[in-house]
Amino acid sequence: MYYPQLLADFGDKTYNRNWEWNNNEAWFRKGSRDYYRDNEDYYSQVNYRLVRYGDILLRYAEVLNELGSTAQAYQYVDMVRARANMNTLAVAHPEIGNNHDLFLERLKMERVLELAGESVRWEDLKRWGDLNTQASVDKIALRDSDFKNFKVGKNHRMPIPQTDVDNNPNLDQNSGY
Repeated sequence: MYYPQLLADFGDKTYNRNWEWNNNEAWFRKGSRDYYRDNEDYYSQVNYRLVRYGDILLRYAEVLNELGSTAQAYQYVDMVRARANMNTLAVAHPEIGNNHDLFLERLKMERVLELAGESVRWEDLKRWGDLNTQASVDKIALRDSDFKNFKVGKNHRMPIPQTDVDNNPNLDQNSGY
């Protein structure tokens, strides 16, 4: 398949480099070390990391912020940013200061950038309460079009397979399905 909308949105170069796609398909290869292979699938000899150190640092910064110690939380975000050769958070975003809400909003972005593709986003969104109101879901949908059809009170859970509901009289279908 050819996806001309990708080229229209992002141009033909990403990170100022041309990328060769296998049959015009793009695959996510984070953590992959098997570049000698000439096909794409889900097999990899790289161990799946359940928790990364960057995740722990960012969660600890979140905890400190929630406890009212925003000033102490900066150092843990900066440790993650330093790995990617980025400026400290205070230099990059001096407007945050010790404001709890502004720090949390920036921390949300730091987690998205650092932990992309590591299956923690859904848990983050639920923990922050960003799936509880339509306004917060609409804000997410501005950056992530998958949330344009999200219905608060329904889509936070998947439907139980109907055969399971039919076979178990003690089981009720999740609301909205």
